[in-house]
Amino acid sequence: MRIWARWLLAAGVILIVPAALTFTPILGPLASSDDVEVAFTPIVRLSLDSLRSGGTIKLSYVVPSSPQWDRIRNTSSLGDNGYIVLVADTLRGQILPFTPLGLDVSVSGGNTPLVITPSKNSPFMYQSATGGDVGLQFTAAPGALLQFAIKARNPEGLPPGELIVQPYWYWVAQDIAEIGRAVDSVLKVIVTMAARIGLILLVAGVALQILKSQILKS
Repeated sequence: MRIWARWLLAAGVILIVPAALTFTPILGPLASSDDVEVAFTPIVRLSLDSLRSGGTIKLSYVVPSSPQWDRIRNTSSLGDNGYIVLVADTLRGQILPFTPLGLDVSVSGGNTPLVITPSKNSPFMYQSATGGDVGLQFTAAPGALLQFAIKARNPEGLPPGELIVQPYWYWVAQDIAEIGRAVDSVLKVIVTMAARIGLILLVAGVALQILKSQILKS
């Protein structure tokens, strides 16, 4: 009876302990649906028609510094990959080759120009047949005041389209987030069931210990 009681208690503990891990997602921090929606929201959407006058359009934006954005940047499926500037046919979700458009785009943080580099990889939700001429990338620190200056060198030759600046997420980012949440939910169900069984085994083990004590006393 003593051996059985010990086995039941040990098995119960083994099954219950993993349940504590479910308070932290099995696959690491995962993005919530609200976080994903915020993370994929563009910070600039500018119709190319607004550049046909030939003037320079200036815009400002403050890089978010909030608990939600801290959580997004620390999420393994999203992270912090800076921003991307691209031009797209938004009706088709198709990226237009950036260089032939003749757009001058500068970004500064305060009085300091930011380093802008060509981007060869399409972000999530966009298709590209540009041969690697996707757009421009830059990084910015949380809380920074960004100032954009955008001008077309050949405004009359601009096609229909929209200039977009948005956080740069890799094309699999949202898929990873969704799969991660699905897997984590399934694992939590399994662990919860195991914890319930473990609790039953613990109760049975304690009952056997009490019964053994009563037998010894009698």
